[in-house]
Amino acid sequence: LAPVLPFFLQALMHGATPETREQAATGLGILVSATSEAALKPMVVQMSGPLIRIIGDRFPWQVKAAILKTLTLLLARGGVMMKPFLPQLQTTFVKSLSESSAVLRKGAIRALELFVKMTTRVDPLINELLSGIKTAETVIKISFIGALEIVLGRAGKLATAPVKESTAALLTELMGDGEDDVRCAAAAAFGAQSGNVDDEGLPDVMQGLLEHSAEWSKRHGQTLALAALIKHASNAERWVVQRRRTTRSSNRIP
Repeated sequence: LAPVLPFFLQALMHGATPETREQAATGLGILVSATSEAALKPMVVQMSGPLIRIIGDRFPWQVKAAILKTLTLLLARGGVMMKPFLPQLQTTFVKSLSESSAVLRKGAIRALELFVKMTTRVDPLINELLSGIKTAETVIKISFIGALEIVLGRAGKLATAPVKESTAALLTELMGDGEDDVRCAAAAAFGAQSGNVDDEGLPDVMQGLLEHSAEWSKRHGQTLALAALIKHASNAERWVVQRRRTTRSSNRIP
């Protein structure tokens, strides 16, 4: 790796055209994939710094997408060696969720899926995503909600109680949104969040979703959230079956 790495880094940082920088970022990704972890370890810092710096500049989305893909490969292959860069990577990935390019936004969600497995401080990340959801336009908002679903599903148990409450409140509100895509994304994220609820708290969550609403959009969101919850929470299906049996028993004519 050592003989060829400077060539790619030079092209990445000082390439005369965006295409040159894009190809350099792609080449670095190929090097990462082809290098053993032992050989990669001494080069992680040397590679990560320039990649993070360049993706923050004003370059076409193709350049940023290539860099994002290589950073994701570094996360997957570098493991603990990437921990010093986690704060910068969080900023990079969350910022990429706001990009106009759908390719970049999807790449950021995939990167966060790996990122969240390595961090133990999920509160700042969740709060950043909640802020993005509140302020973004519809298309961008859906990407933020999709990223939130990944984070909640992978590490939602690590969040503190106030953050969990804020998350549940916002997602509950969005489950009645007039936009179908926002409503569906919020319901999926709510299901991922509720999958971390213990047996004692689950009935309250389920009961809240079963409350009748006069608005059809809210009822639709609640139905989608119930389906997502049953998918994520292994004990949810058992609770639904028990409730159905109880309802049938109470409705029997003596």
